[in-house]
Amino acid sequence: MRHVLLQAASALALGIVPALGIAPAAADVALGKAAFDRACASCHSVEPGKHGTGPSLAGVLGAKSATAKGFSYSPAMIAADLTWTEATLDAYLATGARSGGGDQLLHGVDMSFRGLAAGDRAALLAYLRSLPSR
Repeated sequence: MRHVLLQAASALALGIVPALGIAPAAADVALGKAAFDRACASCHSVEPGKHGTGPSLAGVLGAKSATAKGFSYSPAMIAADLTWTEATLDAYLATGARSGGGDQLLHGVDMSFRGLAAGDRAALLAYLRSLPSR
């Protein structure tokens, strides 16, 4: 029992476990960077104008969908006419993006993605907030 308490106290001190429900911003960003590397980096970059299979996500928060310069978007993404707020990104990342059916925010986009768990989405959004604008 003492060992478990020491581990919990260490985790709190290092900011790994949020105290009183408030996670340190640096921990959120670091966890978000890890979530990005795990789930997004194979197709997206965070460098402005550097596109991969998917568009750069630099400055995506607050941007209109399908507006990263130099990237060729699917007709579905162009027609979506969304603003990428934290709420719309959270909904998009929760349900994933696959061509066709389901509860996805968007249908018919070229992105194949199964979605992220709530904790990963929150951390990813903290990371995206930390990035410079376009």
